Amino acid sequence: IWAYAAQLNLMFRNRGFDFSPERVATGRQQAERAVRLAPGSAEAIFAVALAHRYTNNRTAYEQSLARVLKLSPGHARALMFLGGVYTQRGQMGEGLALLARARLQPKWAPLVDYFEFLRTFSGRDFAAAEAAIRQSHAAKPSANSAAAIAVLHLAWKGDLDAAARVLAELPPALLTAPRVGWATAELNLVRRDPERGRRTLDRLSDEFLSSSWYTGPK
Repeated sequence: IWAYAAQLNLMFRNRGFDFSPERVATGRQQAERAVRLAPGSAEAIFAVALAHRYTNNRTAYEQSLARVLKLSPGHARALMFLGGVYTQRGQMGEGLALLARARLQPKWAPLVDYFEFLRTFSGRDFAAAEAAIRQSHAAKPSANSAAAIAVLHLAWKGDLDAAARVLAELPPALLTAPRVGWATAELNLVRRDPERGRRTLDRLSDEFLSSSWYTGPK
């Protein structure tokens, strides 16, 4: 229970919903309590790994992820996070192999494909990024993947109409997601329609947007 509570608090930071030091400190305290109670628990050690990540101890973060995989070789989140460490460091073979192992688990495959999108998009490999995000969205549609497809249309092809169609097809419940609101407003600004962009932002109840793609006042 303490391990999952810690993971929840630290994933608020991971997803960009809450960057406060208090949230991270709570997650770290819970992770440390979990690992004291169950030092051989893969979930407790994974929580500690997240705590190291968000207190900027990168060496301990990587070591903890490796320890999780020794205890639980199929731990999908540890495979994804450690795969991300390797690919960011240029160890592409090792990183992609870990991501491929995580992708074998259907539950986690859409998120692995989203990770792959982020990696290839940041590397300007737009064709590969499109293939990854469309596969992710087809398996499990989400606000994140729809916004990513729209942004891909903007950044790669400059196809504003295609980006608008992607966002227009979302169910109403997702239109107030911060990521979707930001992407739609960005699209309207690029289309030189700031008034529509402002109306888009007015749909959002909070005055401050928290997303790993944009965090700031709306």
